Amino acid sequence: ASVTLLGISGTGPNIVAPGPEEYKKRVAEYALAKSAQYDFAFRYRHMASVDPSAELRHRIQTVADEIGADLVVMASHQPGVLDYLWPANTTSFVAHTPLTVMVVR
Repeated sequence: ASVTLLGISGTGPNIVAPGPEEYKKRVAEYALAKSAQYDFAFRYRHMASVDPSAELRHRIQTVADEIGADLVVMASHQPGVLDYLWPANTTSFVAHTPLTVMVVR
């Protein structure tokens, strides 16, 4: 078994990093820290996107297909009123992928 951590960032500054290169570095550092913590090799991937929210499900599916993923584990949030009008990224991915998805809240 293997685990690949996927970080998808915008092309500009965000709350995690000032740009995509720094974001990629932080994803790599996180994977390395988890590898040490669990004594298990965590791989990582980073993708920069002009509009991460709009492209998220396609980007995740692309990476899942490339690495031959059997399971995708995604975080979600407590649904709110707007989620009934515009589905959340996790909901959209689950609805459109043939893969098994575990949603963690």
